[in-house]
Amino acid sequence: MYRLPCSKVVLTALCCLVIAGCSSLSTRTDYLAQADSERQNVVSKFEMEVGLETAYLNELVNSHDLDALIVEARAANPDFQQTRLSLQILRAQYRATQADQLPDVEAGFVANNTDGLDTAYTGTVSISWELDLWSKISDEASAAASDVAEQLALYQAARDTLAAEVMQGWLKLVNLNRSVAIEKQRAELLEKNEQWILQRYRSGLGDLEDLDSAQSSAASARATLIAVQESLQQQQRALNLLLGRSQASTVISADYPQVLLPLSDLAEQTLQRRPDLKAAYMAIRANDFRTSVAYKDMLPSINLETALSETGTSPSDALLRNPVWSLLGQLPRCALDRRIDGNASRFESQSSDY
Repeated sequence: MYRLPCSKVVLTALCCLVIAGCSSLSTRTDYLAQADSERQNVVSKFEMEVGLETAYLNELVNSHDLDALIVEARAANPDFQQTRLSLQILRAQYRATQADQLPDVEAGFVANNTDGLDTAYTGTVSISWELDLWSKISDEASAAASDVAEQLALYQAARDTLAAEVMQGWLKLVNLNRSVAIEKQRAELLEKNEQWILQRYRSGLGDLEDLDSAQSSAASARATLIAVQESLQQQQRALNLLLGRSQASTVISADYPQVLLPLSDLAEQTLQRRPDLKAAYMAIRANDFRTSVAYKDMLPSINLETALSETGTSPSDALLRNPVWSLLGQLPRCALDRRIDGNASRFESQSSDY
């Protein structure tokens, strides 16, 4: 039988070991990629369970009591009400800026009574219109619209901040309420243990060290219970301050509510819940439009103005004698006649079809 030399056998064994080691290194598990894949699976499963993205912060916590507290806080918080009034003021200013693009019409009626003479009636109408040649008025309206959008984002930020503070305070109340219940059970258990050790000590079955340790534990549990109860009362007062209450207790759930996990990995949703960024962007746009308006103020402008005035011995003569008034009075009548004729022709065509 042919036998291989010892050196060749050792070399062959080493080659086999190297090949096996390389294959094991090439097939080792990538734990980082596996953890990332599992995290993505958890997020996908969570998205399937939740369904839609949350639009308001209170949708993260499923509790009708919390929703009622948030509504109460929005109605009683003065800073939030001031932000809402500022938004309404800016909206009114935006409507006034939009009205600058329309013609201005002023009408007046005066009656003069002189002794020995007939009463003279004077009716006047003036119309003025500034031509927006350089889009200056439209830029002013755009700046006002950007101000409204900025204030709307600040209003959303104030609403979210107030809701978050109420949610945080209410969840702390729930947590402290549960802690009080747990500390009560712990204090009762340690007091029973103290009584049992005291009975053993009086019966001569225990020593003084065990009794002292039991009494110390019971006293520490009672002190912890009092501290947690004080924290609960402080948190109740802080929540009453947010709600605008003087002295009132809040309904506290006995169990922890169901809280949804925030989708912090979704950049689109994260940016949607950043109204401060929206407000900053709208402020930049408003300043840009105002800069354009400031430059266009140096350019010439064209204003068209016309005025009509008529005097008569009666109100009808002062208002209806001028042919211009007759023309203006006939315009609605002509439009009405055309509409009636159009409806009649449409009715006749439909009747002929039937």
